[in-house]
Amino acid sequence: MPTDKDFDAAEARIGGIAPAKGAEGRFNAISDKATTAYAKAQQGGAYVDRLKRYKDSNPALVATAMDGLNKMGASDVVAKGKAIEQQLSKFAEKSQFVMKGLDLVAGVHPFIGAAVSVLKTAIQFEITRRNNDKKVLALKDKMMDMMDVLRSLKDVEDPSRVDANGTSLKGRMQRTLEGAMHDIHECSATCEEYLHKKFVVRLLDGSRWEGRLASYGDVFDKRREEFVLALNMHTALGVDNLQATMGASQNQLSMLLLFVQLQTLEERELLNLIDERGGPEVCLSNEQVFAELQAKMKVSKGARDSAAQEDVRIAIGQIREDMKEDIDVALAKERKAFDRKFYAIQETLEEMKNVVTRNSDRNTDIILANMKAGPHERILDKDLHAVWEFMSWRGSVKARQFIVSIQDHFLQKYGGGGEAIPTREENAAAPSDPASGADDPAQDKWAIKYITLTRVRPILEAFDDDASGWISIKEANTFTSTRPHDYSVLKWLAFWAAGFRVVCKDYALKIDALRVQMIKSATHALPCNRLLVDKYLSKWYMDIIDYLTRGVLTKDKYDGNEDDDDIWAHFHDFVTSEEARLQRNLDRFGVIDDSNTLSLILGPGRLERNIFPLLFLVLLRHYNLLRLAARFRIDDQDFDEAEASLANIVDALDDRLHTLVSNFRNQNLDPKQQLDTNLHKYSVYYDWTLNENVNAHEYRNIAHIDMRGHAPTTSILRYEYGLPSVPLHFYESFIAENAGPSPSSEVSGLWVGRHYYGHMSRDLHDGMLAIRIDVSDGKVTGEGKDYLGKFTLLGTANLVDPSGDPTVRLHIEFDTTAVYLSEFCSRSPVYRYIGDVQTEDGLFTKISGKWLLKSGYSDTFDEKGDFMLDRSLAIVARHRPPGVMDAKARWDMLAKVVLEQVRRRQGKWKYYSMRRKDRIRVVEANQRCFVSAEPQWYLRTYPPENTTWWFAEQQKIESRLVVEDIAFYRWLAQQRLRSETVHLGIGCDGCRGSPIGPRFICLDCKPADPNRGIDLCSKCRDATLSFPAPRSLEHVPSHDMLKTLRVLTRRELVRTLNFGRWRLAIARQRLELEKEYSIESESRSRCLNHRVCGSTVAKPCWSCIECPGDAFLCDSCEFRQLAMSVENPERDWKDAPTLDRENEEDLQPEGGDGFEASDNSSSSDSESEGESSTHFWWHVLVRVKDSPTPIAPSKLELDARLSILEQKFTAAQSSLALLEKKSDAAQRKLDDLVDLVVALDDKVDTGLDGRLEKLENASRVQQGLFDAQIAGVETLLRQVLGKLG
Repeated sequence: MPTDKDFDAAEARIGGIAPAKGAEGRFNAISDKATTAYAKAQQGGAYVDRLKRYKDSNPALVATAMDGLNKMGASDVVAKGKAIEQQLSKFAEKSQFVMKGLDLVAGVHPFIGAAVSVLKTAIQFEITRRNNDKKVLALKDKMMDMMDVLRSLKDVEDPSRVDANGTSLKGRMQRTLEGAMHDIHECSATCEEYLHKKFVVRLLDGSRWEGRLASYGDVFDKRREEFVLALNMHTALGVDNLQATMGASQNQLSMLLLFVQLQTLEERELLNLIDERGGPEVCLSNEQVFAELQAKMKVSKGARDSAAQEDVRIAIGQIREDMKEDIDVALAKERKAFDRKFYAIQETLEEMKNVVTRNSDRNTDIILANMKAGPHERILDKDLHAVWEFMSWRGSVKARQFIVSIQDHFLQKYGGGGEAIPTREENAAAPSDPASGADDPAQDKWAIKYITLTRVRPILEAFDDDASGWISIKEANTFTSTRPHDYSVLKWLAFWAAGFRVVCKDYALKIDALRVQMIKSATHALPCNRLLVDKYLSKWYMDIIDYLTRGVLTKDKYDGNEDDDDIWAHFHDFVTSEEARLQRNLDRFGVIDDSNTLSLILGPGRLERNIFPLLFLVLLRHYNLLRLAARFRIDDQDFDEAEASLANIVDALDDRLHTLVSNFRNQNLDPKQQLDTNLHKYSVYYDWTLNENVNAHEYRNIAHIDMRGHAPTTSILRYEYGLPSVPLHFYESFIAENAGPSPSSEVSGLWVGRHYYGHMSRDLHDGMLAIRIDVSDGKVTGEGKDYLGKFTLLGTANLVDPSGDPTVRLHIEFDTTAVYLSEFCSRSPVYRYIGDVQTEDGLFTKISGKWLLKSGYSDTFDEKGDFMLDRSLAIVARHRPPGVMDAKARWDMLAKVVLEQVRRRQGKWKYYSMRRKDRIRVVEANQRCFVSAEPQWYLRTYPPENTTWWFAEQQKIESRLVVEDIAFYRWLAQQRLRSETVHLGIGCDGCRGSPIGPRFICLDCKPADPNRGIDLCSKCRDATLSFPAPRSLEHVPSHDMLKTLRVLTRRELVRTLNFGRWRLAIARQRLELEKEYSIESESRSRCLNHRVCGSTVAKPCWSCIECPGDAFLCDSCEFRQLAMSVENPERDWKDAPTLDRENEEDLQPEGGDGFEASDNSSSSDSESEGESSTHFWWHVLVRVKDSPTPIAPSKLELDARLSILEQKFTAAQSSLALLEKKSDAAQRKLDDLVDLVVALDDKVDTGLDGRLEKLENASRVQQGLFDAQIAGVETLLRQVLGKLG
């Protein structure tokens, strides 16, 4: 049994325990201390576990972090991390303070001005960003601490003064300032690239990126020490001050430890899940594990995170593409775009410094002198100040009361006392006082008539940015300060009262017209651009833009401007200038890549102020991009940036909507009612978020505005583009197939062979490799061909000491650079071949060694495998098997060579048939291999189990093809993948894949939500399907079907289906009448392609719903239309003349998306024969067949129907039972209420009777007392009179 001394010893070992009485007290104290120590150990262990993910990519930083953790302890790390977190919450205030100080110093010492400007630009990225990352904020905070040292220059009178060492402070700091500017710029570029990565990439690959970011922390610390050293040397502050500063810097928390501390709870949970499942590689290798991570991300990040929504294999492909890219390569690739953005922000900030803002109409000295007089003295505008003072308001006021008071103020000032309100023309005619200024309110008396009670709400929106229902002094000052310089407050109020809605409606009409034109232009995109165009137009944010315009055009019923037809003229100058300003900012930045760019482009003020002009300008730019896609091959990055611009705008709108909804709910207001009544632009959008927007699918185009304008120029393209053409340069050969070998007595000449992936024995290759080299004076030059096309080569050749290997005479190295570039290669690859030239009997017979590939934009090369070249004929090299050949293998190879030559010379059909089969097979194999390797580029997936077989098939066929054929067939496969119509976001209800090519939509299955109808691909078009609630659909092959070869956007889907049903009924009726009345064949409906097929049509056939009149197609011609979908879209399916692209819409039916004109089109004989219209492959067809006859349903159909009926009956029973329960409960409540009323009535009656009786008794008692008192008084009077008498 332990004694007290034993406990004392344990106490001494643990330490820090207060004395306790008795063994039990000390034991409890020891237990508490041990628990605390264990908690600290766990905390420290957690930090160690989180640091492990950095150990491979950043060992030095991890060592520093571990050293800091050992010195400081986990609890101190947590405490310092929390303190820094609190500092980061005040990042904006701190940055404003530091910048003002540095600006003052730069005004005195201009030599630091450039560095201060770079710092301000870097900080501006975070000031204008909506969702800041704490890790980036911490780094920018350290950046500010580095530069904050320069504020000490305020005490330096002459930095140019030369000290005893012959140097000045300015000269000593110049190099450090230049280094700091470079570090700030590089750090900002890294931060932006890191933040542009998807959230899931930052999770799985965060160790690399966060390690790079953390390294800048040390860089800034060192720069700070250099600044301090230079200042101390000049000001002679002493070594002690320097050591203290450096000591404080060394005592700072490691950036890597800080990054770990700043991880959000959401990030920690997801990182723990990744670690539990085996790490990032397991998550990317196992689709089930990644799907689990995807589901958790969807819950935590919401629907806007694209990685949480995409197909698993496509998402994994995109992530792998990001993760395998070197950080330096990624930064170099985006450097040009970042520099353009960085300098644009810097230029914008410089312009803002030179802009004279309207801060106050009142004397600033008077404002400062009277600050203590009351809150109204903080108001900048004199009219608002007068109202605020008169009403004795405090810091804020009810918004409606504020607007009514302002209205009364201006009415009394300019329009009261029965005065007639002057018109705009009268003001223009009246002479004005030049000294009064352009913004004199007296010149804007015409605006008073717009400030009425019916327009209180629009004015309220202009002031009350947060929709709180209150207007603060800050909001009032913001409203007056952001008005144009030539606008008075009165005119500014009139703009928001009447002009703003007119402007919004005008831009909404233009945007709606643009959307119609963009959908039309998509059908004319070149095949190589079709996938990019369809992807762009199918994005979900296009629907959000449609919802915004519909909210303005359909829900804003207010039209209080009937009394003024010239309202647009009042504010046209301001609208035009704002649009020009936005256009300049867009041209300056080029792309809206994040929220801070959007803020800088929009300028100050709330989002709604300029969102419609900005959307119009952005969509107009993108419409011109789509028009250029009909003429040039556009780079993928141009469309990626277009998508990013719209996505960032819609994200800002989504954040704004959430803010408004939260504010309404905090005020106990119904968000839907408030948005429907006041903020119309968000009303339909909000309905969609509540899944209540079924009617929003019913689009009828409101605008019929031609937005084409001038032909677009290629200046809007930011990346490479070119004319579409077949790459004939693949067949520009420098060798003939049957060319004889070069002399083996010299190295120069023709060499033919292959390069292999990995060891040569694996026989994984990219087909034949042929080079013709010239070796002279140790230099190697020449040209060659591989699967990418033609290339040039340059290298060196050195003699080798024969003592090592007598067969090796020469060591050779050369790099190849592509001359022509196939479209499936995003950038020019550089290959390096390092090998030895071997000899046999004094002749040069073989070159073999290793080949390497240059890694992206860096200068490093990665080894890929072996290569081998010899002096064989090209045809022999194609048939040579890998490795060492025995006699039988040689004979087989020679037999294949001779047989191919004989067949080619004889021109036998068997030879051409074999080449045709090889072409078809290898193109399909290449398509499968491309999609399997990079599904994210082609937006589709194939079953993974067949990938290995298709790869083997590709290798087998390409081994016997010439290099020109390999290059061309790969290009052809890539073109087909890009030209096929992929109906993005649509799943085939039969096979669950995305329909590729034709899409079939059932016209008979009509769900409540039209986007959830029956969609089928070409393989499943005859499927029988049944779906329970909530879809409750039964589809059979006899249903009427609509077929489309183009992507139908959601805004045109319902109108297309409804119009298709109508045209189908007309077509079916016409054919039935022709059959019923036995009309002669010459007068019957004929195929649109009757000049080729010469047939009349009969059911079953197809009918075009986009051609005027009765337009029919037979089945064979309809199949030809499918073939035309992958050909040149500039020609119709009947080989019509090339269309004039600038007048392409002239061939389309007028009105909306192409259907309104067809509603009134005539059905003349010429039109029915197809003579007066042109049919295009993208036209939508409906299947015309006999009216379905009632047939006995199959057992499957009966079971499905019974199952649905049972579900409906069960649901009805449940609803009925629930209704009965509610009815019984209501009846019981009613009975209880009746009983309560009766009881209350009885109680009231009883109570009243009792009270009346008591009152009567009391009254009688009081009357008796009164009578007695009167009698007493009378007696007393008699006695008095008796004595007197």
